[in-house]
Amino acid sequence: MTTQKSAVISITEAEFDSFVLGSHRLVIVDFWAPWCGPCIFLAPLFEKFAREFADKALFVKVNRDEALILRASYEIQTIPRLISFENGAPSKVEIGFGDYRSQRNRVKKMLGLSTLGRPTKREQEYQRLVARAQELYQNAVGETHGALMEAYLPVAQKAKDDKKTNDTDLASGKISTEQHEARDEVIQAESKTAMAGLQHLVQAFEAVSAPAKILYRVDIQSATDLLFPMPPEANTASSAPDSEPHDGAFCAIGDPTCSGSTT
Repeated sequence: MTTQKSAVISITEAEFDSFVLGSHRLVIVDFWAPWCGPCIFLAPLFEKFAREFADKALFVKVNRDEALILRASYEIQTIPRLISFENGAPSKVEIGFGDYRSQRNRVKKMLGLSTLGRPTKREQEYQRLVARAQELYQNAVGETHGALMEAYLPVAQKAKDDKKTNDTDLASGKISTEQHEARDEVIQAESKTAMAGLQHLVQAFEAVSAPAKILYRVDIQSATDLLFPMPPEANTASSAPDSEPHDGAFCAIGDPTCSGSTT
């Protein structure tokens, strides 16, 4: 099946004022990053919402890592993050990635639509296809991801506990600022060494997740094209670059498979 032109407009930070703040329409912005796994899983659903609600709002996405001013202005840390803008001002914020139904309800709330009522047969079929695609992905990566998390979580918890103790000792006056900084360096070094020991697990996970991720995106995009084709009146022409598939590993924010940072 040939993928249709995207209903989501990808813009740069320089285009934000004209596309978002200067718009007379409601605008929903998806702040994402190429290393963010949940962002990848939200992307095809955001495309579907953009087609379904094309008459209600303009759907836009911005790479948070390439928009440092926006990142600071709107405190874009944990992602994915959806922010709606009305008359140039942010109105509602939704953070994180949920299942299809909860994600759709989040968008409907941002649009001021009721989340009550039963889904249509077409919506039910789409939800079934999304759930199936997610199940196939989880089955493909479950074993390697489980092994990675089993090894990673104690490492992450130790670093968190050590940092908390260090900060508490500084606040209570038990240690000086210099001692606090020295401890922080040790904690970071120990965490880095521990993480290096997990690389074989990270590589094993990436080996199975990369093809599974591609299949997931193809399945969801095909379902979107089939059940929610692009509205002929949708305004997708712009000077902004065409949307590209997000790249990255499936992981929660802070997962060792994420190659970036949310802070």
